[in-house]
Amino acid sequence: MATEIELELLRSCGTHGVKSISFDESGIKLTIAPWSDLTNQLTAVFKGAKLTSIDAENDEPEDLELPWDIIAIDCENLSGNMWLFCLRCTHIEYVFKSHWPTITT
Repeated sequence: MATEIELELLRSCGTHGVKSISFDESGIKLTIAPWSDLTNQLTAVFKGAKLTSIDAENDEPEDLELPWDIIAIDCENLSGNMWLFCLRCTHIEYVFKSHWPTITT
């Protein structure tokens, strides 16, 4: 069953890949697209995101080259309008707390 964030980000377009991800003091910017049409991308900006953990499992440097296959994007509603997000990809996982993202296509 799809999570709330998967329903918003994946748009019933099938399997997706991470095209880019960036971090700065204002938050996390994530750009994803369906594998069937990598030009059909959307960007989610998680303002005020606080990275909790990164878990990378790779045997070769090219394992971390973009795009990454998205396995799941989980979310849990925390108190005070904050959410806990987990972006799981084939060779890397990011866990972070943030407000609900602003999404643009």
